[in-house]
Amino acid sequence: PDTADDGAEDKEKNKRTIFIGNVPVGTKTKKKLKRLLEKECGPVESVRLRAVPIKASAIPSNSSYKVMRKVSVNKGNFDMEAGGENASCIAYAVFKNLTDAVETFKVFGTKSSEKTRKSMSLDGHKLRIDLAESDEHSRVFDRRRTVFVGNLPFSSAEETVMAFINAEMRKKVKGKGPAVEAVRLVRDKSTNLCKGIGYILLSSTDLLETALLLDGKLFEKRKLRVNRCERSEKLKKKNDKKPGSAKGSSSNSFEGARTGKLRDGAKIRLRKKKNDQLLKKKNTVSKRKRNAQKESRKERQFRKKQKKENKTTIR
Repeated sequence: PDTADDGAEDKEKNKRTIFIGNVPVGTKTKKKLKRLLEKECGPVESVRLRAVPIKASAIPSNSSYKVMRKVSVNKGNFDMEAGGENASCIAYAVFKNLTDAVETFKVFGTKSSEKTRKSMSLDGHKLRIDLAESDEHSRVFDRRRTVFVGNLPFSSAEETVMAFINAEMRKKVKGKGPAVEAVRLVRDKSTNLCKGIGYILLSSTDLLETALLLDGKLFEKRKLRVNRCERSEKLKKKNDKKPGSAKGSSSNSFEGARTGKLRDGAKIRLRKKKNDQLLKKKNTVSKRKRNAQKESRKERQFRKKQKKENKTTIR
C-alpha cells in the first residue's frame, strides 16, 4: 500500500513539474529562477539544476561521481570554459498547483500556439520550457518549424548559435521580432560540451525554407550542415507498435534524422563495411588453406626422407 501511495504521489508531482532548458550557469541561478517563475507564473515548490558543467578537479577519483557532482553544484564549482560566458544547463521546477504548471506550458512552452506564445529570459538567456511529464520523444520541438544543425563547434552555446542564426535569417527575410524562438544543443553527459549537433526552433513555419538555405554557412570557421527534421525509422516503428496507431500516421515527435542524401551515404558506408568484413574472412580462409598446404608439403617431404632412410637401413 505504501509503495502504491508513493507512486501516485510521484505521478502527481511529475504533472506539476516543468522542464526548463538554456538556463544560465551561476551560483545564484536557482534563487533567480525560482523568483522569476513565481513572479510570472505562480508559487514554486522547488527548483533543481541538472547537466551543470563542473570542474574535473572537483571530483575525487575515489568518490561516487553522482554524489560529488551534487556537492560540486551546491558549492558552485562550475566549469565556465564549457560554453564560455554563455554556459548553460537544464532545470526542473515543481509548482505547488497543477493549474500553474499547465498555464506556464501553454503561455511559454515551445509547442504553444503562435498567438498565445510568450518568451521568458534569465540573465540574457532565452529559456526553453516544456512539460517534464511527457517522455523524451514528445518533449521536443515542433517538427514542422524545426531544422537540424550539424558540424557545430564543441564549445558552442545556445545563445551564440541563436544570435548567429537570427542575424543570418534577418538578412534574407525582413520582419519584426526574432526569427529563432529557441535552440537546443545536444551535449555530452560528463563534460557538458556540445556534441556538434543541435535543433533550431523557428518562430514560424514560413521560415523553414529560408533556414534550409543556411546550409554551408560558416560559423566559427566551420561549415554548418542544415537539414529538415524527420522522424527516424526507430521512432516510426515504436509509434506503429503502439495500440490504436495507424501506419504512416503523422506526429510532431521526432529524432533529428538526416535527409535522404545523408541516409544514402550511410547506406554506402555500411555496405562498404560489410564488404570489407567479407574480404577479411576470405583472406583468413585462404591463409589457412595456404598454411595447410605448407604443412602437407612438409609432411610429404618428411615421409620421403623416412622411406629413404628405411631403405638404406634394410640394405
